[in-house]
Amino acid sequence: MKVRTRRTLVPMVGGLTAAATGAAAMGPVAHLATAGAEQGGASLPLGAAGLAGTGAFESCSAYFGFGKDEAVLGLVQFDVADVSGADALDHTVPADTGVVLVLENTEGALLECTPFELTEEQWTNEFEGDPLFPAYPGPGHYVYPSVNLHPILDGFGEVVAAGFRVVTIPGEHSLVSPTGTEPLAELFLDPDEMFFGTLVDPRVLDLIEAEVSAAAATLYDDALAACEAEEPIDGTDPVLIDGAMVLSDLIDFFAEEPTEVNCFDIQLMHAAGSLFLGIFESVENSEAIALSVPDAPTPPPAAQPVTIAPSFTG
Repeated sequence: MKVRTRRTLVPMVGGLTAAATGAAAMGPVAHLATAGAEQGGASLPLGAAGLAGTGAFESCSAYFGFGKDEAVLGLVQFDVADVSGADALDHTVPADTGVVLVLENTEGALLECTPFELTEEQWTNEFEGDPLFPAYPGPGHYVYPSVNLHPILDGFGEVVAAGFRVVTIPGEHSLVSPTGTEPLAELFLDPDEMFFGTLVDPRVLDLIEAEVSAAAATLYDDALAACEAEEPIDGTDPVLIDGAMVLSDLIDFFAEEPTEVNCFDIQLMHAAGSLFLGIFESVENSEAIALSVPDAPTPPPAAQPVTIAPSFTG
């Protein structure tokens, strides 16, 4: 998701600070699993994550939960697939491939914990059966903190990055598995900056374009920029109203179509619409753990025979 930034603004504190999700700028690292012949097929811990093999990691539910405090949490599925070659195993999380969430605070300290599965009861309690929200996405979905909401965990502090790390893989295979911290998808934007138009969510404009027209999306974008700059807008423009009604239908904003919209309407529907679209996207979100055959080492070049031509001095 490519986000356009207009300028830095002092964040708003208020009811719109209600949802976001996290990602970290942490790169993947390849690792060659130890062959499992001597291990009797046991699950192998990877590097420093050997603690996972003894169950030393605590469940993430001890630190945060779905719908706790002010945060809507990001959802993720961890899918495992062989991307090249195969070892006759069906890889799944957490049955044979273990992962932990890796959270970082403002001091650079890390907290690792095992993901917990989102239950239908938690989902229903959070959204109270609101028909505007998507249905419970089903089993196999895990949650992680909403970094853009600046969540604070007791005893840990503010979470500024969230990723995951593979900690165990089946001992009977010799495929490659990532061992570095992988970033988790960022599906929500900071609602403070969204409200003021500092950040523009392209998903909102794409929705307006798909439901009305490109002209309506452009007009809505222009209105956001004007409102952010505290300039007047033509709130009676029917094309702008049509675009606004797309978001109104999404978030149940207007009881009936208005004859005029103002900057508050434009900004609030942009922020709330972005939140809803992020929730819709999150229930489909999946992080892939790719297992593949390691690259064969490049053999050294073969020695080339040297032919020496005889020379005659006469």
